[in-house]
Amino acid sequence: MSYYTGDQQQQQWHQHSQTTNYNTTSPTYPPQQNGTQANGQQRTPIGPVLNQAVGNIMSDLKANLDKDYFKTTCGMLNGIEVIASLIIFIIASNLHGYSFLTLISGFAFWISLLFLLINLFQIPEKIPAVPWLRAQIGFLAIAAILFTLNAFYILFFNFVLCLLVLHLAVLYGYHTYDKLKEHGRIISEQFQQQVNPQQSTNLNV
Repeated sequence: MSYYTGDQQQQQWHQHSQTTNYNTTSPTYPPQQNGTQANGQQRTPIGPVLNQAVGNIMSDLKANLDKDYFKTTCGMLNGIEVIASLIIFIIASNLHGYSFLTLISGFAFWISLLFLLINLFQIPEKIPAVPWLRAQIGFLAIAAILFTLNAFYILFFNFVLCLLVLHLAVLYGYHTYDKLKEHGRIISEQFQQQVNPQQSTNLNV
């Protein structure tokens, strides 16, 4: 039996590795360091990329944030609708026999919150191709009708809840009226912009 020292074993292993054909294309040979691929390219860490993307999104949202939105009539109505519909949803969900009111108030809460965020971050100005105003008018009108019908339905069962629902229906109805006025004003301005160039062209002729 022959014994080898550490230096002799290292020399023999080096000679053996030179005479043996290793598969150097294997992902495990040679052992790669952290952050490198088999072809020698440096891997891009995913964490900093995600942090940068989230930071860019947050900076864009802050830049588009309308800080004076809640000072307007539409902003105040929208905020009250979110809070009131959430309160009615909580009350109706804890009472027996008010599943339809629970469904309506939950639907109104989420859609009202969605339009609040859309208007708060001025998304209609960024994506003007979508008819945001008409969609909100349609939702407000449907919510007002549904809450009104449900208020009369529960009139003889829970008078206090009926008053709350009726007030919310009036709130949605007034918001619908306010949005219709805004829509009429926009149509009138567009019509005047189309008529004025024609008038100026006729005067020049």
